[in-house]
Amino acid sequence: MKKNIVLFHFIFLLVSILPLSAQTFGEADLERLIMNHKMMENYDKKTGHFKNTPYELKNVLELKAKNASKTIEIKKIDLQEKEKSNAAIIQDIDDEESFWGDIYNLSQRKKQLEFEINKNIELISSNGDPGYSKLYPIINKMCNDIFTSLYSKDKIILNKLPRYPSRKPELNGYDLHRFWHHPSPDCLELYLKQASIIGLMFPRYNQTIIYQRIGDNNEKN
Repeated sequence: MKKNIVLFHFIFLLVSILPLSAQTFGEADLERLIMNHKMMENYDKKTGHFKNTPYELKNVLELKAKNASKTIEIKKIDLQEKEKSNAAIIQDIDDEESFWGDIYNLSQRKKQLEFEINKNIELISSNGDPGYSKLYPIINKMCNDIFTSLYSKDKIILNKLPRYPSRKPELNGYDLHRFWHHPSPDCLELYLKQASIIGLMFPRYNQTIIYQRIGDNNEKN
C-alpha cells in the first residue's frame, strides 16, 4: 500500500485539478510524467519513501546514536553555562556584549539540540517513518511541476490508465475460443466476469477512447 500511495495521490489530484469546462480533449501519460520527474531519482521502491527529503525512512540505530551524541553536547553546554554564570559573579567582564552574546548562543544551541532530539525520539517511536505529512509537500511540488506543462484553459486532459500486474484469469477452460465454436451463455458469462483481467494482457488496453456525437450540445430537447 505504501509503495503505491504516491501514484494514487497523483491520480486523485489530476482528476480534481485539471479543468472540466474545456472544448477539446488531450491525453497525458501521468505515470510516465511521474517516473521522469527529477524527484523520482530519490524514490526508494523498497520502502516507498524519498531519500534526501523529509520523507526519508530513517535508521533507528543511527537516530539513537545521534541522540546520544547530542545529549553529550548538551551536558557540555550546561557546564559552559555554569562556568559563565560563576564568572559573571566573581569576575569583572571587560566585553559584556561578547560575554552575553556567548551565553545567548549557547542557549540557542541547546534549544536546537533538544528540538532535534525530540524529533528523533518521534521517529524512533515510529520505526523511522516520518509519516505522510512529510510526503504531501513533495507530491504537491511534483504535481505543480507536471500540471503547469499540461494546463490549458481550452482543453480537458485525460490520463492514461496506469499499468499494474494482475493474476491469471480463471476461465476453467471456458475461454472465448471455446465459446466461439460452442456458444454457451455460461461460457460467455464466465469470460465477461474476467474481462477486466483479460484486458490487461493487451498492450494498448489503457488507450483513451473518446466518443462524442456530432452536433451533441448536451441540451435537452
